[in-house]
Amino acid sequence: NYEATKNLLEITNKVNPKLKKFVHVSSLAVCGPNPTKDPIDETYIPKPITTYGVTKKMAEDEVLKYKDKMNVTIIRPPAVFGPRDTEIFIYFKTFNKGLNSMIGLKEKYLSVVYVKDLVNGIVLAAESEKANGEIFFFCYDKTYNWKEIGDITSKILKKKAISIKLPHSLVYSIGAIAQFFSMFSKNPATLNLEKCKDITAERWVCSNKKAKELLGFKTKGELEDGFEETIKWYQEMKWI
Repeated sequence: NYEATKNLLEITNKVNPKLKKFVHVSSLAVCGPNPTKDPIDETYIPKPITTYGVTKKMAEDEVLKYKDKMNVTIIRPPAVFGPRDTEIFIYFKTFNKGLNSMIGLKEKYLSVVYVKDLVNGIVLAAESEKANGEIFFFCYDKTYNWKEIGDITSKILKKKAISIKLPHSLVYSIGAIAQFFSMFSKNPATLNLEKCKDITAERWVCSNKKAKELLGFKTKGELEDGFEETIKWYQEMKWI
């Protein structure tokens, strides 16, 4: 996350400093979970809680060092879903089998973005001079909890799933076991202790207000539209 970005910036500045725009795709993980119920905006001072978040923040800092030398823009996507995705796909696959696993006993809230809307946002940021030296969040206007996400998924799949709330202690236990056994495998664990920090946080919520006002960003539909297109693709590809 850091070294490759640093090298690319150095090389770009050396051989093509007049590049129209250097767009760096970072992550909401840079900020860490919300300290309050209010959505995080671009003025929020980041407090990453994982190695991933820390290294993405290091990369951002490197990008901003060049904002007086090149046109740079930083994008911080929240949870991204869409065709070909393999992470949130696990949720759809499990739900399709009749199980809706919910983390923790309290409701969790998150911002999400459909991949096509994210790409549209990246293009807007790349082409706009107003985006030079700026940071943006791209997401739906609405914040969702997992019950709402489950209801939408159930409607599209035309299936009901048994909802099971997993205590944080159990989630961390599973993460620790998976991380241990991954040491003997060529593949990394889908769930590890750092991932547990992410998914047990109460809120990962950001605001798209700046992107809307400065870039004219808007989503092409609601979450249900994005889910429907995504699930249809999974079904056509025989993933579910």
